[in-house]
Amino acid sequence: MLEKHIKRLKLIDHLVQIKGTGSPKTLANRLGMSERSLYILLNAMKENEAPIAYDRSGKSYFYEQTGRFQIMFFLSGGVI
Repeated sequence: MLEKHIKRLKLIDHLVQIKGTGSPKTLANRLGMSERSLYILLNAMKENEAPIAYDRSGKSYFYEQTGRFQIMFFLSGGVI
């Protein structure tokens, strides 16, 4: 199940970067999940410093600052 969430987070991140998410309903449908579950993932990303905002006129989420969301395992001596 974790793998499914990670894939969804990666896709959300990509779509947010290119401002191609569509509305929350559209994005949730694309990801095969409920809007409520989508909001939970978006809030988790925001809680982890992702500056996500929604553009009502463009009907897409976007990052307020250039960047990308990453999930990583860090060792004491570096990144794997």
